[in-house]
Amino acid sequence: CASALTSIAIAEESGVFVGGQIMYGDLRYSEHFTESVQPAVTIGYYSSNNTAPGYGAVAGYKHFFNPFFGFRAYGNFYFNQYSFQGRSANYGSQGNLEGGKSSIYQFNLTANADALFNVIAGENFNLGVFGGVGIGFQYWKSDRLDKIYRLHQTFISANQLYERQEDRRFGVSMNWNVGVRMNFLRVNTLELGASIPMFETTIMDYKGDWYNPIVTGVEHKAGVRQSYNAFVRYTFGF
Repeated sequence: CASALTSIAIAEESGVFVGGQIMYGDLRYSEHFTESVQPAVTIGYYSSNNTAPGYGAVAGYKHFFNPFFGFRAYGNFYFNQYSFQGRSANYGSQGNLEGGKSSIYQFNLTANADALFNVIAGENFNLGVFGGVGIGFQYWKSDRLDKIYRLHQTFISANQLYERQEDRRFGVSMNWNVGVRMNFLRVNTLELGASIPMFETTIMDYKGDWYNPIVTGVEHKAGVRQSYNAFVRYTFGF
Protein backbone atom coordinates (compact mmCIF):
# COMPACT_ATOMS: atom_id res chain seq x y z
CA CYS A 1 0.00 0.00 0.00
CA ALA A 2 2.80 2.40 0.91
CA SER A 3 4.58 1.53 -2.33
CA ALA A 4 1.44 2.31 -4.36
CA LEU A 5 0.98 5.67 -2.65
CA THR A 6 4.61 6.54 -3.37
CA SER A 7 4.14 5.73 -7.06
CA ILE A 8 1.08 7.98 -7.27
CA ALA A 9 2.80 10.81 -5.42
CA ILE A 10 5.49 11.06 -8.12
CA ALA A 11 3.04 10.61 -11.01
CA GLU A 12 4.10 13.65 -13.04
CA GLU A 13 6.85 16.04 -12.13
CA SER A 14 6.70 19.83 -12.23
CA GLY A 15 9.36 21.68 -14.17
CA VAL A 16 10.52 23.41 -17.34
CA PHE A 17 9.66 21.93 -20.73
CA VAL A 18 10.49 22.58 -24.39
CA GLY A 19 9.09 21.08 -27.55
CA GLY A 20 7.83 21.36 -31.10
CA GLN A 21 4.61 20.88 -33.00
CA ILE A 22 3.22 20.13 -36.44
CA MET A 23 -0.01 21.93 -37.29
CA TYR A 24 -2.87 21.87 -39.78
CA GLY A 25 -5.25 24.81 -39.99
CA ASP A 26 -7.84 26.51 -42.16
CA LEU A 27 -8.04 30.06 -43.49
CA ARG A 28 -10.66 32.10 -45.29
CA TYR A 29 -9.26 35.20 -46.97
CA SER A 30 -11.67 37.83 -48.29
CA GLU A 31 -11.05 41.14 -49.98
CA HIS A 32 -13.22 43.74 -51.67
CA PHE A 33 -12.38 46.91 -53.53
CA THR A 34 -15.32 49.21 -54.29
CA GLU A 35 -15.25 52.36 -56.39
CA SER A 36 -18.24 54.68 -56.13
CA VAL A 37 -18.73 55.34 -59.81
CA GLN A 38 -22.01 55.16 -61.69
CA PRO A 39 -22.71 52.28 -61.59
CA ALA A 40 -20.60 51.19 -58.60
CA VAL A 41 -17.80 48.72 -59.35
CA THR A 42 -16.80 45.98 -56.90
CA ILE A 43 -13.89 43.59 -57.34
CA GLY A 44 -13.68 40.69 -54.88
CA TYR A 45 -11.08 38.14 -53.84
CA TYR A 46 -12.12 35.07 -51.89
CA SER A 47 -10.74 31.71 -50.78
CA SER A 48 -12.91 29.13 -49.05
CA ASN A 49 -11.96 25.95 -47.18
CA ASN A 50 -8.27 26.66 -47.58
CA THR A 51 -6.15 24.37 -45.38
CA ALA A 52 -2.39 24.07 -44.97
CA PRO A 53 0.25 22.63 -42.62
CA GLY A 54 2.33 24.67 -40.20
CA TYR A 55 5.15 24.31 -37.71
CA GLY A 56 5.94 25.69 -34.28
CA ALA A 57 7.94 25.56 -31.06
CA VAL A 58 6.96 25.86 -27.37
CA ALA A 59 8.77 26.47 -24.08
CA GLY A 60 7.42 26.98 -20.58
CA TYR A 61 6.85 25.71 -17.05
CA LYS A 62 4.28 23.28 -15.61
CA HIS A 63 3.35 22.74 -11.97
CA PHE A 64 1.23 19.98 -10.43
CA PHE A 65 -0.56 20.52 -7.12
CA ASN A 66 -1.35 16.80 -6.90
CA PRO A 67 -1.18 13.82 -9.29
CA PHE A 68 -4.40 14.86 -11.02
CA PHE A 69 -4.42 18.67 -11.27
CA GLY A 70 -1.89 21.25 -12.41
CA PHE A 71 -1.29 24.24 -14.65
CA ARG A 72 1.29 25.48 -17.11
CA ALA A 73 2.44 28.78 -18.55
CA TYR A 74 4.34 28.79 -21.84
CA GLY A 75 5.26 30.70 -24.95
CA ASN A 76 4.38 29.44 -28.40
CA PHE A 77 5.65 30.47 -31.83
CA TYR A 78 4.25 29.02 -35.04
CA PHE A 79 3.70 29.83 -38.70
CA ASN A 80 1.41 28.64 -41.51
CA GLN A 81 1.45 29.22 -45.25
CA TYR A 82 -1.85 29.48 -47.13
CA SER A 83 -2.87 30.45 -50.66
CA PHE A 84 -5.90 32.17 -52.16
CA GLN A 85 -7.32 32.63 -55.64
CA GLY A 86 -8.58 35.93 -57.03
CA ARG A 87 -12.20 36.17 -58.16
CA SER A 88 -13.89 39.09 -59.85
CA ALA A 89 -17.29 40.68 -59.19
CA ASN A 90 -18.96 38.13 -56.89
CA TYR A 91 -17.53 36.15 -54.02
CA GLY A 92 -17.29 32.38 -53.82
CA SER A 93 -17.91 29.96 -56.68
CA GLN A 94 -20.06 32.51 -58.54
CA GLY A 95 -17.10 34.79 -59.29
CA ASN A 96 -14.82 34.52 -62.30
CA LEU A 97 -11.27 33.42 -61.57
CA GLU A 98 -8.86 36.29 -61.95
CA GLY A 99 -5.07 36.16 -61.98
CA GLY A 100 -3.03 33.45 -60.29
CA LYS A 101 -2.89 32.18 -56.75
CA SER A 102 -1.25 34.29 -54.05
CA SER A 103 0.43 33.04 -50.88
CA ILE A 104 -0.15 34.42 -47.40
CA TYR A 105 2.02 33.61 -44.38
CA GLN A 106 0.81 33.72 -40.77
CA PHE A 107 3.38 34.23 -37.99
CA ASN A 108 2.07 33.97 -34.44
CA LEU A 109 3.76 34.51 -31.05
CA THR A 110 1.55 33.91 -28.00
CA ALA A 111 1.70 33.64 -24.21
CA ASN A 112 -0.54 30.82 -22.94
CA ALA A 113 -1.98 29.55 -19.65
CA ASP A 114 -3.58 26.07 -19.51
CA ALA A 115 -5.20 23.99 -16.80
CA LEU A 116 -4.07 20.33 -16.76
CA PHE A 117 -6.26 17.41 -15.63
CA ASN A 118 -4.96 13.84 -15.44
CA VAL A 119 -7.62 11.17 -15.71
CA ILE A 120 -5.08 8.39 -15.28
CA ALA A 121 -2.09 9.06 -13.01
CA GLY A 122 0.76 6.60 -12.59
CA GLU A 123 4.48 6.53 -12.01
CA ASN A 124 5.46 6.27 -15.69
CA PHE A 125 2.20 6.97 -17.52
CA ASN A 126 -0.38 9.78 -17.28
CA LEU A 127 -3.36 10.48 -19.50
CA GLY A 128 -5.48 13.62 -19.34
CA VAL A 129 -6.86 16.76 -20.95
CA PHE A 130 -5.96 20.45 -21.04
CA GLY A 131 -7.73 23.71 -21.69
CA GLY A 132 -6.77 27.38 -21.55
CA VAL A 133 -6.28 30.65 -23.36
CA GLY A 134 -3.55 32.37 -25.33
CA ILE A 135 -2.94 36.02 -26.19
CA GLY A 136 -0.18 37.46 -28.32
CA PHE A 137 0.77 39.01 -31.63
CA GLN A 138 0.41 37.88 -35.21
CA TYR A 139 1.86 39.09 -38.48
CA TRP A 140 0.46 38.45 -41.96
CA LYS A 141 2.89 38.53 -44.89
CA SER A 142 1.80 38.43 -48.53
CA ASP A 143 2.79 40.00 -51.82
CA ARG A 144 -0.87 40.86 -52.28
CA LEU A 145 -1.03 42.72 -48.96
CA ASP A 146 2.21 44.55 -49.75
CA LYS A 147 0.67 45.63 -53.06
CA ILE A 148 -2.43 46.98 -51.30
CA TYR A 149 -0.26 48.97 -48.90
CA ARG A 150 1.91 50.46 -51.67
CA LEU A 151 -1.18 51.34 -53.73
CA HIS A 152 -2.78 53.40 -50.98
CA GLN A 153 0.48 54.97 -49.84
CA THR A 154 0.85 56.27 -53.39
CA PHE A 155 -2.61 57.85 -53.20
CA ILE A 156 -1.91 59.27 -49.73
CA SER A 157 1.34 60.79 -50.99
CA ALA A 158 -0.69 62.43 -53.76
CA ASN A 159 -2.79 64.15 -51.05
CA GLN A 160 -5.92 62.08 -51.63
CA LEU A 161 -8.40 62.31 -48.74
CA TYR A 162 -8.93 59.22 -46.54
CA GLU A 163 -11.45 58.56 -43.77
CA ARG A 164 -9.65 55.36 -42.70
CA GLN A 165 -6.04 54.24 -43.07
CA GLU A 166 -5.68 50.98 -41.15
CA ASP A 167 -2.79 48.62 -41.82
CA ARG A 168 -3.26 45.69 -39.40
CA ARG A 169 -0.83 43.16 -40.85
CA PHE A 170 0.71 43.22 -37.37
CA GLY A 171 -1.90 42.87 -34.64
CA VAL A 172 -3.27 41.09 -31.58
CA SER A 173 -4.36 37.45 -31.53
CA MET A 174 -6.44 35.58 -28.92
CA ASN A 175 -7.33 31.90 -28.91
CA TRP A 176 -8.71 29.00 -26.88
CA ASN A 177 -6.47 25.96 -26.30
CA VAL A 178 -8.03 22.49 -25.92
CA GLY A 179 -6.84 18.92 -26.30
CA VAL A 180 -5.70 15.62 -24.81
CA ARG A 181 -2.25 14.82 -23.47
CA MET A 182 -0.21 11.74 -22.60
CA ASN A 183 2.85 11.85 -20.35
CA PHE A 184 5.14 8.81 -20.33
CA LEU A 185 8.44 7.99 -18.65
CA ARG A 186 7.96 11.24 -16.65
CA VAL A 187 9.78 13.58 -19.07
CA ASN A 188 7.96 12.91 -22.38
CA THR A 189 4.58 14.40 -23.26
CA LEU A 190 2.59 13.91 -26.46
CA GLU A 191 -0.45 16.09 -27.16
CA LEU A 192 -3.23 16.27 -29.72
CA GLY A 193 -5.08 19.58 -29.61
CA ALA A 194 -6.23 22.74 -31.31
CA SER A 195 -5.94 26.52 -31.00
CA ILE A 196 -9.26 28.16 -31.83
CA PRO A 197 -9.12 31.90 -32.72
CA MET A 198 -11.65 34.04 -30.85
CA PHE A 199 -12.39 36.55 -33.62
CA GLU A 200 -12.05 37.41 -37.28
CA THR A 201 -9.10 39.61 -38.20
CA THR A 202 -9.21 42.66 -40.47
CA ILE A 203 -5.78 43.04 -42.08
CA MET A 204 -6.30 46.13 -44.24
CA ASP A 205 -9.06 48.75 -44.14
CA TYR A 206 -8.91 51.87 -46.32
CA LYS A 207 -11.71 54.28 -47.13
CA GLY A 208 -11.08 57.39 -49.17
CA ASP A 209 -13.12 60.38 -50.28
CA TRP A 210 -11.90 61.29 -53.71
CA TYR A 211 -13.78 63.92 -55.64
CA ASN A 212 -13.32 64.11 -59.38
CA PRO A 213 -15.64 63.62 -62.38
CA ILE A 214 -15.21 59.82 -62.30
CA VAL A 215 -14.55 58.53 -58.78
CA THR A 216 -16.24 59.94 -55.67
CA GLY A 217 -15.05 57.37 -53.14
CA VAL A 218 -13.20 54.11 -52.65
CA GLU A 219 -13.28 51.37 -50.01
CA HIS A 220 -10.68 48.61 -49.86
CA LYS A 221 -10.78 45.97 -47.11
CA ALA A 222 -9.04 42.63 -46.57
CA GLY A 223 -9.60 40.14 -43.76
CA VAL A 224 -9.04 36.56 -42.64
CA ARG A 225 -11.09 34.10 -40.63
CA GLN A 226 -9.87 30.86 -39.04
CA SER A 227 -11.96 28.09 -37.48
CA TYR A 228 -9.12 26.06 -36.01
CA ASN A 229 -5.40 25.32 -35.98
CA ALA A 230 -5.00 21.65 -34.99
CA PHE A 231 -1.63 20.35 -33.80
CA VAL A 232 0.37 17.34 -32.68
CA ARG A 233 2.91 18.45 -30.06
CA TYR A 234 5.82 16.78 -28.32
CA THR A 235 7.54 18.26 -25.25
CA PHE A 236 10.47 17.18 -23.11
CA GLY A 237 10.60 18.05 -19.42
CA PHE A 238 13.60 18.88 -17.25
